[in-house]
Amino acid sequence: MKNRILVILGIVLLIGSHINAQNANGVPDVFYTPLKATGGVKLGANFGMMNGKEAFTNDYNSGVKGGIFVGTRNEYYGFKCELLLSSSRFTLRDTFQGGGHLSNFNLDVPVMVDVKVMPILWAQLGLQYSTLISSTQDPEGSEDPKSWFQTRNFSVLAGLECKVYKNFLLGARYVYGLTDVKSPARPYIAALPSAWKNSSVEAYLAFKVF
Repeated sequence: MKNRILVILGIVLLIGSHINAQNANGVPDVFYTPLKATGGVKLGANFGMMNGKEAFTNDYNSGVKGGIFVGTRNEYYGFKCELLLSSSRFTLRDTFQGGGHLSNFNLDVPVMVDVKVMPILWAQLGLQYSTLISSTQDPEGSEDPKSWFQTRNFSVLAGLECKVYKNFLLGARYVYGLTDVKSPARPYIAALPSAWKNSSVEAYLAFKVF
């Protein structure tokens, strides 16, 4: 938890240090620069982990994430919203529902502020809403694993994005879940003492269409 706070705090400090540019009247230039629309597509790797020591092994497993983004941006800052489909894979403990692996498929909607910290580097800070579309267990168990989860989840995120060539962007992002996603509809799940909160590390390539 301490490392997560330090990462987010570091990005906040980077953002704050670059909003001090002022014009001749002493007013920050950011308020005088018009915002322009931007949008594109992205695809990347999604390394997810689910907390909950009674059910999960608490290790990161790879998945994929991709979708579209739209927003507005000037030379100092911007606002962006994304619509993403993501897959996550979690390892179950042998003592929970027969063990094996769990594969979740989600719709993610992150909303964030982008702030330029270097000529080609932008910092990101925001919130993410996620909804669970499907969940499957391998090998298949006696229950539908989707019933173990609440379908809605809220997270905070922090990341960095850089321009690598013309309209191509590279980025990395850390997402930390705020919601305990254990389902109250399953009393034996809800009674588990550990919260089920997911976190992920993302690495992606994006192409800016406009």
